[in-house]
Amino acid sequence: MKVLSGNAERVDDETVLIDSNSSVKINASDGTIELNRGDAVLGSCNDVKITMNDGELQVVAGGLNVDGGDSVTGNSVVINGGSVGVTVVGGCVWEDGSANENKVIVTNGTIGIEEYGYVSGGYVDVGDDGSGNAGKNEVAVSGGTINCNVYGGWIDETYVNGSANENKVTISGGVIVGNESEVEIYGGYVVGEDDGYGNTVNGSADGNIVTISGGTIGATESEVEIYGGRVYGDGFGEGLIVNGSANGNTVTISGGTIGGDESYVDIFGGFASGTGSANNNKVMVSGVNVGSEGVVGGGYAYGNGSANGNTVTISGENTGISIIVGGYSEEGNAINNTVNLYANAKFATLFGGMTGEDGTGDVKTGNTLNVRGSNLTVKGIENFENINFYVPSDAKNGDTVLTVKENVNIQDTTINAGVQKGSELSKGDSLTLLKSEKELTGTAASFGKVTETDFIDYDMKITQDGNSLKGTITSGGSTNEVSKSPVETMTANLAMINMGLDQVARTGFNSAAAAIKSETAQGADSSDAAIFANISGSNVKAESGSHIDIDGWNFNLGFAKEIENNSGKLLVAPIVEYGHGDYDSYLDNGVHADGNSKYWGAGLMARQTNNNGFYYEGSIIGGKSDSDYSSSDIGSGVSYDSDALFVAAHLGAGKVVEIDDASNINYYGKFFYTHLGGDDVTLSNGADYSFDSSESKRIMLGSRWTRSINAKNGLYAGLAWQYEFDAEARATVKGIAAPSPSMQGHTGIMELGWKVQPSDAPMDVDLGFMGYTGKTKGVSLNLNLNWKF
Repeated sequence: MKVLSGNAERVDDETVLIDSNSSVKINASDGTIELNRGDAVLGSCNDVKITMNDGELQVVAGGLNVDGGDSVTGNSVVINGGSVGVTVVGGCVWEDGSANENKVIVTNGTIGIEEYGYVSGGYVDVGDDGSGNAGKNEVAVSGGTINCNVYGGWIDETYVNGSANENKVTISGGVIVGNESEVEIYGGYVVGEDDGYGNTVNGSADGNIVTISGGTIGATESEVEIYGGRVYGDGFGEGLIVNGSANGNTVTISGGTIGGDESYVDIFGGFASGTGSANNNKVMVSGVNVGSEGVVGGGYAYGNGSANGNTVTISGENTGISIIVGGYSEEGNAINNTVNLYANAKFATLFGGMTGEDGTGDVKTGNTLNVRGSNLTVKGIENFENINFYVPSDAKNGDTVLTVKENVNIQDTTINAGVQKGSELSKGDSLTLLKSEKELTGTAASFGKVTETDFIDYDMKITQDGNSLKGTITSGGSTNEVSKSPVETMTANLAMINMGLDQVARTGFNSAAAAIKSETAQGADSSDAAIFANISGSNVKAESGSHIDIDGWNFNLGFAKEIENNSGKLLVAPIVEYGHGDYDSYLDNGVHADGNSKYWGAGLMARQTNNNGFYYEGSIIGGKSDSDYSSSDIGSGVSYDSDALFVAAHLGAGKVVEIDDASNINYYGKFFYTHLGGDDVTLSNGADYSFDSSESKRIMLGSRWTRSINAKNGLYAGLAWQYEFDAEARATVKGIAAPSPSMQGHTGIMELGWKVQPSDAPMDVDLGFMGYTGKTKGVSLNLNLNWKF
C-alpha cells in the first residue's frame, strides 16, 4: 500500500505521485485535494480536504498523526464515487492525542468491501495507557453503500482515558449494512478492552447528535445499534472497571428503514457500562419501520450507574417497536424520565424505568408518561409515577384516548388530564382517557388537571369506571395566566408612545422657545421659523400586574414660530416624531417574553404665554405603531407581529413666578390622553388573539425651578406627581377574555438638568436627567438641541 501525506514528493506544482497510474490534484491556494484513483491517501495532520470521485482505494484519511501526542483537526474527506476497501476517516491519531472538528461526507460509492472497516469523523487509538479526545467531528451520509460501522468520534484501545463528545452523524440516504450483519451507528464512542488484570476504562460520550431522515440501515436478520453516545468495556474479565458518562446525547429518526425482517434494533440516546451514567438524553422516533423487534430508550446504564432524566418521544406511524423505555439501569436507578406518546405503538410496552432481573434500584419515582392524541393503542404501560393526558383539539364526545392491551396498575400514580387548544368539547362531554382490555388495578395517588402549553384551560373531572378512566369536561374553558403574556406588548406600545408625548410636553416647548430666542438674538424676526430637536433615552420598569422593562429612545424635530398678540405671544410648531424601544415582559409565574416596539407620527404643538406669567398649551400627534413579540417559555416558542394606528394629545396650564432676576419657578398641571387602535393576530402556535383598542389617561402636577448662572449656562430641577387612570390592555383568545395588564397608579418624578450654549457652536444644548418611582420606575436621559442658522 502506498502512503501519501501532504509532504510527499510532488511531480509538479499540482500533482503528487501515489503510484505509477494514479495521481492526486493539489490546489495550493486552498489545500483542496481532488482524488481520481489509487491505493491509499493519508493527508497531513490539519486542514486537508480530500475529494474522491472514482477509483479504488483501501484507506482514505483526511489527516493522520502516527506519532501521537498532538492534534489532527479541520480535515475533510468527501466520497462522491469509487470504492474504499477498509476505512474512511476524517482525522486519525495513533498513540494518544486528539482528533477534533474533522468531517466525512459520503454521497456515493462503496465503503468497506473488506471486513472490519469503519467510517468515522475522528478516531484516536490511545495506545498503552494513553489518553485522547475525539470531539466535534461529523459524518454525513446521503448516498452510496457502506458495509461497515459509522462513528462520529471514536476512541479505542485496552487502556482508555478520554472523551468522544459533541460529535454528529447525519444520515439522509444510502445503504448501511455494517459488518457481518451487525450495524453500529454511534455519535460518540469510547471503548476499552479487558486485559484480564484489572484495567480501567474512563471516558465520556456526551452531547453527541445522531440524525437519520432517510436511507436503509441494516438488512434481514441483522442487528442494528443506534446510540447517541456509548462508553463500553469490551470483554468480561473480572477485573475490568468502566467509569464514565453517556449524557446529554440526542437521537432523532424521522425517516428511512431501520432493520429488516427478523432483525433486532436497539436505539438509545446514551449507553454507559460499569458505574457510568446515561442521563438527560433525548430520543425522537417518528414514522419509521424499526425491524421486527425494536427497543427505543433514552438512557441505558449497563451496570450500577443511573439512567435518569431522559426523554423519549414517539410520533408518526412506527412499526416494529416492542419496548419503549425512558431509562434502563441494570442495577441502579432509572427515575425522572419522560416518555411522550404521540402516535400508536400497538406492539410496544412503555416503561418509565426498567432494571435488570436482579436489580433493586428505583424505577418509578418521577417518571412521566405524556399522551397526546386519541384512539392510540399500546401493549402495556409500567413504572410511571405520573400519567398526563393531553386531549387533542379534534377529540369528540365519547372518544377513547388510549387503549392498553395488557393489565394496567395505577397504584400510587398521579393521573392528570387537560384539553389542547382549539377544542370543540363542551361542558358535560366525556371521554375515556385510558381503557385496559384486561384489568385496571390499584388506586391512583390523585387525579388532577394538566395545563396545556397554550392559553385556555378546560377543567376535567377524572373518575375510575371499571377497567377505564373517564374524563368529564366541567367548564367551557378559561384563559390562564400565560395568556396575559402576549397582551403585555400592547402595554409596552402605550408606554413608548406616552414617553414621546411626555417629551413634547416636558421639553418640546422649552426647546422651541429657546430656538426662537436664539434666532432673535442673532437678528432674525421672531415670526421666522426656528428649528429644534429633542432626543431622550429611557430605561424604565412599568408595573402592570406583572412588569415590563423597556429600553427606548424618542426623537422629535420641529419648526417653531412665535406670534405676538394682545395677551402675550403664541408659539406654534409642527413636529415629526419617532420612537423605538426593546422590551422584556415578565409574568409572576416566570414566563418571559421580549420584542421591540416602534412608532412614528406627526402633529402640532402650541402654547400661549401671557404677559402676567400664565400660560396654557396643547399638542396632538397621530401615527402608526409597530411591534413584535416572542417567548420561548410558552410551548415550543410563540411569536407574532402587530401594528395599529394611534393618536396622542395633551392639554396643560401653568404659571411662571419670578423669584429674582436669575431664577423662577414654573407651577403646572397637565392632562395626557393616548388612544392605541386594536389588531387581530394569529400567533405562531395558531392561537387567535383579538386585541382591543386601549387608552391611557393621565394627570400630572408639578413644579420646576430654573436658575441662570450666566449668559451661557443654567440649571433646573423639578418634582412632579402623575396618576394614570387607565392604560389597561385588553384582548380575547377564542372569544374568551385574557387577563389584562394595566399601568393604573401613582408615579413620582424628579428632574435635574443643565442648559449650555457652547462657545462658537451653532446650537444650544439642554441635558436633563429624570428619575421615576412608583407605578413606573427607572431613569431617562434627555438631550435637547436648538440649531442656529
